[in-house]
Amino acid sequence: MCESSSAFNRCRTRDLQVGFYAYVKATLQLSSASFCTRLSMSAAETNSDRTAAKATAVALDSGRPRLLIVDDQDEVRRTVAELLEDTFRIIGMAEDGERAIELASVLHPDVVVLDICMPVLNGIDAAERLRASGYPTKVVFLSMQDDPEFVSAALATGALGYVLKSSVGTELISAIWKAVEGRRFISPALCWH
Repeated sequence: MCESSSAFNRCRTRDLQVGFYAYVKATLQLSSASFCTRLSMSAAETNSDRTAAKATAVALDSGRPRLLIVDDQDEVRRTVAELLEDTFRIIGMAEDGERAIELASVLHPDVVVLDICMPVLNGIDAAERLRASGYPTKVVFLSMQDDPEFVSAALATGALGYVLKSSVGTELISAIWKAVEGRRFISPALCWH
């Protein structure tokens, strides 16, 4: 559940998330099996061997922008990773904002693709903490929330992108490239912004 304001408490129901999964899978015709399954790291793995994780991250770097994908739904993380894996280097996935901060400190991603409504620490607060910690990581929000209050709060963290989950297949790659270049991208459906 989101914690920042009353608007954040209106996170959409699980039914919308299930609809999103079906939409993305049908549109992109992605298989559910992928190398991305191997990318999720447990807390024990990361905490017990941070040096190995850092060495792995360096070894995997092929010059493509390195991404950390953060969403509380495992299916969303996997689907987004499958969409992006041919264009970007997926170096990790996290299920909440707290875990995203832990992984960012170890893996040093170029871009964090971050959901807003998550347990433990929501995306807005996680982005603020990343910025306050001095990480040079760029943030692109991927959210179902189209409320102006969510978008304004997300962009106020210094994020360079805001993509609606309903447009993930057509807009996310562009948003990430713009973020890498230091330019802002907001889903055109949010024309009021």
